[in-house]
Amino acid sequence: MGKGKNSKGAVFKHGQARIDHLQRIAQYLIKQAHQINESALLRPADSISPPQSASDGIVSESDHAAAFTAPAPGTSSDPAVTGSAVTSEYHFPGLPNLYTSHLTSIARKTQIRLPPQVKHNICKRCSTPLLSHLTCTTRIENLSRDGGKPWADVQTCDCRACGSSRRVPVGAKRQLGKAERDALIKEADDGNVKPR
Repeated sequence: MGKGKNSKGAVFKHGQARIDHLQRIAQYLIKQAHQINESALLRPADSISPPQSASDGIVSESDHAAAFTAPAPGTSSDPAVTGSAVTSEYHFPGLPNLYTSHLTSIARKTQIRLPPQVKHNICKRCSTPLLSHLTCTTRIENLSRDGGKPWADVQTCDCRACGSSRRVPVGAKRQLGKAERDALIKEADDGNVKPR
């Protein structure tokens, strides 16, 4: 007598947990970098100085954040940075990109299929987590004549880090998988249910 089959999805539970954790931590780091950059942009340039340690050697969190923020776009003395065609509003650290590339490699190695929500929120070119109004600009396009076809809506996310755009259909109904189609045909043959 052979072993019974495992229940679906229980095989790589630890892999799925790692993927979820990496996605959450990458999004958290992006949001934290955005908050630090926002506070640096709102603060006058004169007040930004290296952290001053107190007599006991403790550096306050606000001084630490101000000292390690990136310069404003276009103010870099590096010609490779200033000559770039893409200028972003904020500087984002590379750690979230590393986490999302780890996320995709784990999914590939464990042969876990990433959910569409996760896959659509990662830039294909630079692996930046695409968060609306933070790392990408999002808009809905309908290229049909006069926008008359509501199922032709496409969400376009333009990555602020590399400039690439990602297009995801929004209004279209997805085709049923082969198993579901076969089940509907079988039900139609057994009873009087019409196939879709």
